[in-house]
Amino acid sequence: MQAGNLKTDFKLDLANLLKQRLAEAGILHDHSMDVSSLASRYYEMMERRIIATPRRVHFSREIHDSLGKLAREANPIKRRRALEAWRTAFYIHRLLEEGENVVRFLSKKVQTLTSMDGILWDYGLHHLHLNRKVGPSGFVERSDYLLFAHITQESAYFVDVRLHPQAQGLGWVQQDLLEIARSNWPELIESKILRGVSGTILTDQEKQTLRRKRINHVMQAGDNAIAPIGGGMMMDGSSTLCRLFGMKLMHEIDCHQHYFDSPPSELLSQLEAKGVEIANGVQFQLAPLDILDLSIDVISSLQGDDCLSRDLCRMGFVIVESTKSLPIVVRLE
Repeated sequence: MQAGNLKTDFKLDLANLLKQRLAEAGILHDHSMDVSSLASRYYEMMERRIIATPRRVHFSREIHDSLGKLAREANPIKRRRALEAWRTAFYIHRLLEEGENVVRFLSKKVQTLTSMDGILWDYGLHHLHLNRKVGPSGFVERSDYLLFAHITQESAYFVDVRLHPQAQGLGWVQQDLLEIARSNWPELIESKILRGVSGTILTDQEKQTLRRKRINHVMQAGDNAIAPIGGGMMMDGSSTLCRLFGMKLMHEIDCHQHYFDSPPSELLSQLEAKGVEIANGVQFQLAPLDILDLSIDVISSLQGDDCLSRDLCRMGFVIVESTKSLPIVVRLE
């Protein structure tokens, strides 16, 4: 039983899917970018834009003081903006808890695929503008104050509220932000602790020099040496972790391409038993997991340790038979 001569090209599928997702989000990108680079940048976009999902929000001890100062601002010139920043911090808190979209509070640079985010890749901190007035761009108008927060899939950790740093200023490398995160939530750095080595204590000026040169270094946090919380930067300013995710995705695509170029007769028999007409050939495609209406059992099968597509599925993609969009579960011996 043969699959026919229909061509399967998972790399082309991936490139088309990523470009479609970027277009839907209004993200500017170089259309000549190769699929490997596109995959890495796509993961950066996903990380930077904070996917809307309900999160538990935590406040540091220090941010309570900062918010209190905003609420008590006596200078009449500064008071209006200070109170707006105070209100917006709690508004963002509610949006995150309810799983609402907060992209409009981010930097406008998230609309450009090749823009850099050093404080996120280095410290693991998002910065959100504390203003609720939305401009023509769809983003809130720039604010005198920023909220610095560490965001995970389940939680949002509000580290501090501070004045918007000057461009390329020391405010973007303030190492006490990391100390606030460590002292309030030690578990955030647990996976980044490096055993048996010593960290380097730098001034903020020295840290800024390294950041500008895109040099990663082992930092000292309390009694521990730690790797960059955000995974670090590549020499082009992109995310090291996202580059690794992109490389891993391309490896999985290659493995699946090799397998499905000549699918075994057992797989074709299973598809035929499910009503797929294979006499004239069968076409397989790469599909994003989030648009398929799959049961928990199917997803569990795809993510099982004995499934070829385990890692591919965990990265958000699955191979399907194109006419019926049936997910393909391949058991490994």
